Amino acid sequence: MARGSLRNSPLLAALLGTVVTGLGHFYLRRWLRALGWLGLTVTASVLFVPDSVISAIGTGTLTNPLPILPIILISAASALDAYLIAK
Repeated sequence: MARGSLRNSPLLAALLGTVVTGLGHFYLRRWLRALGWLGLTVTASVLFVPDSVISAIGTGTLTNPLPILPIILISAASALDAYLIAK
């Protein structure tokens, strides 16, 4: 039985990138690109997400997900980028 290699698997890279932004790129050994996506996520959260929303996320009382939309979009773009690189 042939075993499929998980090395540079596009689906695994995208899944890892969905769990933690940049993790799919670390899996692909694209260190600088991973750090770039992670830095972009941190920068966007500092610039665009209010402190009250970050506190609500920490306590689990976030009722409106709209303020974290920049983080969600960056994470999705990172996962898509990891998928395309692996493909």
